[in-house]
Amino acid sequence: MTQVDLPQISLQRYVDLLKRRRWQLLPVSLLGLLVGGLVAFLIPRYYVSDTLLQHESTGEIYRGPDEDPFRQIVDSAQLTIPLYVGEAMRQLKWPEAMVADASLRTLNERTASDRIKVWDGNRGDKGRRYAQIRVSYSDRDGARAAALLNTLVQVWLDLRKKELRDPVEAARREANETATRWSTTYERYLGEKKQIELDYGILPNVDLQLQRERQRDESGLQQKREEMLLATQKQRAELAAAVERKRSELLALPERVPLDPAVLQQQLAADPTATGLVANIANVRLGLSRWRQGSARRASMEAMLKEFEAQLNEKLAALDLEIDGDGQIPNPQRELMQKAIAADEVQLAGLDAQLVLLEGSSAAETTRLNRLIEGFALWEQKQADLDNAKKQRDDARDKARLADDKLGQLQKQTPVYVVQEARVPPAPTEPNVLLVAFLGCVLGLGVAIGLVLLIDLLQATFKTVDDVERGVPLPVLGGMSHLETEEERQHARRSRRRTSLLVVALTSLVALIVTIYYVDNTRLPGPVRDLLTMLLGD
Repeated sequence: MTQVDLPQISLQRYVDLLKRRRWQLLPVSLLGLLVGGLVAFLIPRYYVSDTLLQHESTGEIYRGPDEDPFRQIVDSAQLTIPLYVGEAMRQLKWPEAMVADASLRTLNERTASDRIKVWDGNRGDKGRRYAQIRVSYSDRDGARAAALLNTLVQVWLDLRKKELRDPVEAARREANETATRWSTTYERYLGEKKQIELDYGILPNVDLQLQRERQRDESGLQQKREEMLLATQKQRAELAAAVERKRSELLALPERVPLDPAVLQQQLAADPTATGLVANIANVRLGLSRWRQGSARRASMEAMLKEFEAQLNEKLAALDLEIDGDGQIPNPQRELMQKAIAADEVQLAGLDAQLVLLEGSSAAETTRLNRLIEGFALWEQKQADLDNAKKQRDDARDKARLADDKLGQLQKQTPVYVVQEARVPPAPTEPNVLLVAFLGCVLGLGVAIGLVLLIDLLQATFKTVDDVERGVPLPVLGGMSHLETEEERQHARRSRRRTSLLVVALTSLVALIVTIYYVDNTRLPGPVRDLLTMLLGD
């Protein structure tokens, strides 16, 4: 029968096979049951003590739409609670925690922490307002289990409270430092602002917008003042040009000119006697042309003319016309021109003085207005700095107050506390003896079934008519029932007896080895002891 001709696998074939091999299944199953029972009764029994913690919301929990609001707290408890087993053992002064060997002490602490279980007591309720954290610890001694669990929970609670307080205290300390720093900055900015107000003439009690409007009005007046300055400068330039022109004309005028009758008449107009003398002289001079030279009448008129001229000269002398011998007098145009130039120079000096005042005041006002614009910008910037410093200071003070309130709440009522303390369990509960024995029986039965099937597959023999038809390309004409001989029956009895004896021997050997392991495991070889330690635990 080749590999290709192996019979098809079917449930009925397995059932028939197991019926035929029942004497091979029962011993192995019984062996598994026996080993399971021995293991259940011989492995260490542990007292399980548990406690219940309740953790309220701390206000820092992530509340996403699809995430448990207390998941982070429970995960943190599951990771951190076993870490403090060593501290709890040292507080209880257990011998395992007092050994000098650090590696052995660490091993003992790790062994104890492996028996710590932490789980979420009300998991699944996304709208819950608190998390129930259950913690259990198993030990061979119930009193030790309860003592360690209560001490461990208290250590963790103290550290958890410290973890909750430390960030708040740090936040309060940082907020106070920030508030102090910004208060100092605010005072410095306030002093700088006052200095800007003094330097630039900004009124502290007047709205800045009103001062800006006033500055714009003053800028308009300053523009008019500058226009006036330009007009005055133009007037001064025109007047200076006119003075220069008059001075040039003065240089062109003669210093003395003949006496102009019109001028003389103008000078004598205020004296009627002088006016009559001028008229008489003119009439006499007109009459001389009518008389011939040497006549008595002409001589009489010449004498009269001299008398009139003498009287007129007396009048002219009284007028101080400075008439020289040629009948010329100082040019009155030069005198008038000099007076006009002097008047213009006086006006020009007045314009110069006015220009000095206008230019000085205009420059000072322009500088003041420009500095005022600069001062407004600096004042606004400093005011913005003040507002920012005040805001930062107030925010820091608010944070400090919130931290104080939160510290007060933490001091008044801690968000995590013990709801149910660990108590000494009345009896050991781990492992479950019946469950271990049942598992040993099921495991032995499974191993037996697997061995039977494996042996059946490996044996190349015909067991049924179907096997013959598949293996031999000939039709089966008939069959013969198997007739068991006495020799075969005796052989079968001997085989079953040997199997039973083998099962009993193996069971006894396993029981002996397990008993030695729990009584004095130093008698066992190292590999066997390690294997049993891995299977059975400490």
